[in-house]
Amino acid sequence: MQNHLKAWRDSRDWTMAEMGERLGGATASQVSKLEKSRQKLNDDWLQRYARAFGVKPADILGPPDAKSAAAPAVTAMDEDAFMATIRAGLLLSGVRLSRAEEMKLVGHALEIWERIRAGADPAALLADLVKADDTAGTRTPARR
Repeated sequence: MQNHLKAWRDSRDWTMAEMGERLGGATASQVSKLEKSRQKLNDDWLQRYARAFGVKPADILGPPDAKSAAAPAVTAMDEDAFMATIRAGLLLSGVRLSRAEEMKLVGHALEIWERIRAGADPAALLADLVKADDTAGTRTPARR
């Protein structure tokens, strides 16, 4: 069976290092071995590639077509890890939120997550949220 992993990576203009990051911390050497069939593409790797390209695992086994090459790419981070990162950031920043404020933040975070998975630019989404909060006069949460 022909290996199409390099074609998939090339369809996004990603370096091996970028591909490795999107696979959840794989090294460029591991990516190279997978692309050259020197390392087996097991179910775990197949799932990682599919997540990175935003396609079904079966799609990775063939060459990318125009539709799949344009599918939104996501990082290897899943929704639970994303939310844990948000909560950890709050703890580390010393920001105290009421339960209602925390729920609003979680809602914003989940909305951002879904929009990123759909292909939106994360920086633009953040800028839009900051602008909307500034316009609404949202208060800055108190520090501990």
